[in-house]
Amino acid sequence: MRSPDSRTPFRPAASTAARVVAAGAKNLGGLISRQSAGGGANVAIHYNSASTRIVGKIITIVTSLLAAFTDGYSTYAGGKAPVEHFTRAAAKEFAVRGISVNSVAPGPMDTPFFYGQETPERVAFHKSQAMGNSLTKIEDIAPIVRFLATDGWWITGQTIFANGGYTTR
Repeated sequence: MRSPDSRTPFRPAASTAARVVAAGAKNLGGLISRQSAGGGANVAIHYNSASTRIVGKIITIVTSLLAAFTDGYSTYAGGKAPVEHFTRAAAKEFAVRGISVNSVAPGPMDTPFFYGQETPERVAFHKSQAMGNSLTKIEDIAPIVRFLATDGWWITGQTIFANGGYTTR
C-alpha cells in the first residue's frame, strides 16, 4: 500500500500493530517475527517442532449451496468453496498431529439475515426444497458441531450437508 502523497510504501507505526505470524518461528516467519518485535509490535508466533503434538478439531461452517445450482448465490457459494477444499487438504495434513478438520454445510438458515435478502417468492422456493417445507434451524446445526468437537473426533476431511434434503451429495 502506498501513502497518498508519495511513492514510498505506507507503514503504520509498528508500536500500534499486533501481528500473528502463522509462518512459524524459523526462516521467513522468524525474520518477520524478529523484525516486527524489533519495531515494537506485539507478536504471537506459531512454533512447530517434531515434539509438538496438538490434539484438536477444526470445524468450519460452509453452505449447502456448494452442491446446489441456485441462481443469485454464485459469489456466496464461490467464497465458501475454497473452505471445503481446505477441509479435505488440511484433514490429510493435520491428521498426524491428531487434528480433525471438517465442514458443516447447512441449508438456507431460518435467520433474520436470510429473510432480509430474499423475496417472499424466493423464501417459498428455498423452503420447498427441504423436508417439511422448512428452512434449516440453527438448533439443527449446533448438535452436529458439538458431536464433531467431541465424540466425532475420528471423522475428518468431510463436509456434512445438514439441510433436510435441500441438496444431496
